[in-house]
Amino acid sequence: DKRQGLIRSKLRGGNTAKGDVIVFLDAHVKPEKNWIGPILKHVNVNYKRVVVPIIPILDGDTWKENDSVFGVKMMFDWTMFFNWFED
Repeated sequence: DKRQGLIRSKLRGGNTAKGDVIVFLDAHVKPEKNWIGPILKHVNVNYKRVVVPIIPILDGDTWKENDSVFGVKMMFDWTMFFNWFED
């Protein structure tokens, strides 16, 4: 197969998927133990949600979290309603 690029590959995977929830992890993602539970909690509230977890900043050499810097939690659904949220 010829390389299709990130977005085409995700679209193809999403269109081919048969499960209830689709999760894409990019190459820079380092999931922690039990990471999926909080995400599924928010998906189960509204199955049309696209859920993005809080994203810690990782040291590029050690892959350790920088505890002084974090991303933020955001959510938008298929109507493109966007909202910041807390647990």
